[in-house]
Amino acid sequence: MSEADRQRLNSGQGCPGCELSNANLRSMQLQNQNLSGANLTDANLNNASLYNTNLSGANLTNANLRNSNPGNANFTGANLTGADFTGVHELDMQGAVFTDAIICNTKWIDGSTIDICP
Repeated sequence: MSEADRQRLNSGQGCPGCELSNANLRSMQLQNQNLSGANLTDANLNNASLYNTNLSGANLTNANLRNSNPGNANFTGANLTGADFTGVHELDMQGAVFTDAIICNTKWIDGSTIDICP
């Protein structure tokens, strides 16, 4: 992740379409930000606040979303293959949108694996 992208995220400006693969975003406050189309492959979003975040069309392949708060987040068309939502509280998922998302070999909040592969 570039320093410019990190500054955009830290300032709450969002980062649509950004290259954030392998980024360490652990515990970051990303609520209400636009990350649509961002590449978050293998990103660490453990304990991140993703409330009301736009992740539509984002690539979250193998992303670590453990213990995050994705309430009201928009995952429309996102690739969640291999993503890990373990430890996310059920209430923290309220309002999240997964329309047309790829959910393949994805670890769900209870640790079970969901395979709705295309």
